[in-house]
Amino acid sequence: MNSNLKIDPNKLHIFHELRKRRIYVGELTYNETKDVYQLQYDKDYVNAKNAIPIGPDLDLFKMVHVSQKGQLFPVFLDRIPEKTNPAYKDYCLSQGIFPNEQNKIILLGSIGIRGASSFIFEPVYKTDFVAADLLKIREELQITQYDLAIAFDINQATLQRIEAGVGSDKNTIKLLQIYFSFPDIALWQLRQTREGIHASIFSRLIQYCKKRIEIKMTGEFMNIERVWLENGSDSFYIQCSMQQSIVNFFFKRETISDHIVNCDRNNWSSIVENKVRNLIESDSEFKDIFIKKLKSIDVKEEQIPIMEITPEDLVDKDYRKN
Repeated sequence: MNSNLKIDPNKLHIFHELRKRRIYVGELTYNETKDVYQLQYDKDYVNAKNAIPIGPDLDLFKMVHVSQKGQLFPVFLDRIPEKTNPAYKDYCLSQGIFPNEQNKIILLGSIGIRGASSFIFEPVYKTDFVAADLLKIREELQITQYDLAIAFDINQATLQRIEAGVGSDKNTIKLLQIYFSFPDIALWQLRQTREGIHASIFSRLIQYCKKRIEIKMTGEFMNIERVWLENGSDSFYIQCSMQQSIVNFFFKRETISDHIVNCDRNNWSSIVENKVRNLIESDSEFKDIFIKKLKSIDVKEEQIPIMEITPEDLVDKDYRKN
């Protein structure tokens, strides 16, 4: 089940932070196809009595501002520290990004969150959790929509629409994602609805949750937070977390055999995030390489470490360079 939260590399939320509360200002997005940035102000913010523009070139008379091709609005660009700053590398690492990160949305949502103004930039998180995940879980447990609805106190008609792809009740989807991502919470819910669940169904659900908890407790439960190929680089970067540890990994193009990622070396950039993510998630031996690395490190709170996956780590010859 793909339910991990990951940062949206093309979207940023903007807030105006007052003394005691924050006000949502709008959203900055990047259109990869057109290579332009777009700022969209929130309607409520624009109509507020004390609203102020984010910058002189981003007035409140227009709800939507579009940048010139390939150029970020100056007021946002000013929030990104210069790479010539001696502390730049350490600052990036402390925020969980690589010093050679080029994505301006990622930079704004990490090292550019705060600045001289009262505007705050926050990263936007997204999830891969979809209706197909619910169906897969039900098939694995051999339970019906009715069983799942009763067990987790969810409207069956809503569940049916979600699985059919004709409904998108965000709150229901989020609630189900929480239950299946955090099995201890699911157990808490099952204890409350137990009286309405058939004994055999209840037993299956309990065993499923306990198994998920055991996996987490033994340290074998690893989330892949983010995977990306750096522009102009020959390396893949992967951010993983396990329990309370977060680590950035990278491996170079020549480390992995061509047939593993199903890609011509001359067209390495065609390997999209999902291919690498699926490789790690679907191949237990390959995933164990990352888990072993995660277990071996001592993570300091002030810095997210970066580790390289080297040919020596890939003991199985099938993973190595041909």
